[in-house]
Amino acid sequence: MLDSALHNGKIIVFGVGNFYRSDDAVGLIVLEKLRSQNLRGVLLIEIVGDGLSLIQEWTERDKVIIIDAVSSGSSPGTIFRFDLLKQQIPNKKFHFSSHTFDIISAIELAVQLKKLPSELRLFAIEGKSFGFGSVISPEVFEASKIVAHDVMDLCKAHQITIKSE
Repeated sequence: MLDSALHNGKIIVFGVGNFYRSDDAVGLIVLEKLRSQNLRGVLLIEIVGDGLSLIQEWTERDKVIIIDAVSSGSSPGTIFRFDLLKQQIPNKKFHFSSHTFDIISAIELAVQLKKLPSELRLFAIEGKSFGFGSVISPEVFEASKIVAHDVMDLCKAHQITIKSE
C-alpha cells in the first residue's frame, strides 16, 4: 500500500532498459541499487518497453528522475545529467534506448499534452555494448554506482519519505 505522500505524487524514479542487451540494462541496475537501500517515499519503476508508458506513470507527479543508457560516441561510463525542463537534450548526438518510442519522443509528446511534472531529470550513462547478452561493461557498472548515489542525494534533498514498490 502506498503512503499518502507517495500517492500525492512527490517523486518517481524510472530505470529504463533491457537486461538482455548488455549495457542497456544500466537504468534497471541503478534501480536495483536504490531498492537495496530500503528507501521510503520514492516510487521506483522499471521501464522495459516503450517510453510512452513514462507519461502515464508520471502524470500528477511532482518530481521525476529517469535513468537510461545512451550511445553518443563518448567514453563508456560517461555520465550525462540533464534538467529536462531547463536544458534541451542534444538528440542528434544521443541515441537512446532500443525501444520504438524512446524517452525523447515521450518528453516531446508530454510537452504537447501539457503533462510534464514540475521537475524532470535524466541521468544518461554512455554504454559500450548494446548487443545481446547480460554482461554489463565494467565502466558502465562503475558509473551505475555513482548515479545511484546521486539519485539518493536528490531524493534526500527533497526531504521526502521514500518507499519502494
